[in-house]
Amino acid sequence: MVKPRVPANIQAWVDARRRYHLSHAHVQMARELGMNPKKLGSVANHRQERWKRPLPEFIEELYERRFGRRKPERLMSIEERLKELEQTKTLRRQQRAARKSGRTRESEIAGSRPHALSQVAHTKVARVPAQQVNVGREAATIIACGLAHESRLIAVGPLLFFSTETGDAWVLDTDDNLARCLTRDGERLPTGIVETPESFAVEWRGTYALDGEMFVVADDTGRVKTTIGYPIEEIRRVTQLMARGGIELGDDHLG
Repeated sequence: MVKPRVPANIQAWVDARRRYHLSHAHVQMARELGMNPKKLGSVANHRQERWKRPLPEFIEELYERRFGRRKPERLMSIEERLKELEQTKTLRRQQRAARKSGRTRESEIAGSRPHALSQVAHTKVARVPAQQVNVGREAATIIACGLAHESRLIAVGPLLFFSTETGDAWVLDTDDNLARCLTRDGERLPTGIVETPESFAVEWRGTYALDGEMFVVADDTGRVKTTIGYPIEEIRRVTQLMARGGIELGDDHLG
């Protein structure tokens, strides 16, 4: 059986783990902290600069200071993470194939007026009463929050908008696990949202999953990206309320 190709960024951590004699826990903590595996040498020279702490202790101290705990709640080795990512990619490919087969039927149900919008790749068209929801307005609100590095969640019909203090903002379709990034690192991206008095359309760029504390997105090219630090528990809670019908259209949830 052919082993999956190890991405360069993951291989860099494998090399750093071997070079600096780090445990699986230390590697995961360093990754969650956003450390660069190629620059660990600048803080791993405590033998030459004795005022510096050994690298494992330094990582533990930073991690506890940042997250308020001494170790990750869910420990996974790099090898286990790679296996999980491969499984996620396979699942996403299957989901995309299923959505493509059902897209023609979805366009027929949406009606004649939004039909032109439904021709956009990876677009889901939904018909909603105009007086109940204004997707464009809520998108503008969450984009502004992303640009301002403010954390916020807004439930709008079948959609969940959220922004983070890191400057990221997303729109999610919680029914079909679809996702599109609206801002990244405080920089605005194309919204891919078109709205008419009778309907709105979103040009989705991938699918998402909530995995423990991780936000996992598989884009339409098959690439998978994992982000740690998003308000996952709040997203999960609001999603559950939406599924039970416990949230009114346009409900706002501050992070």
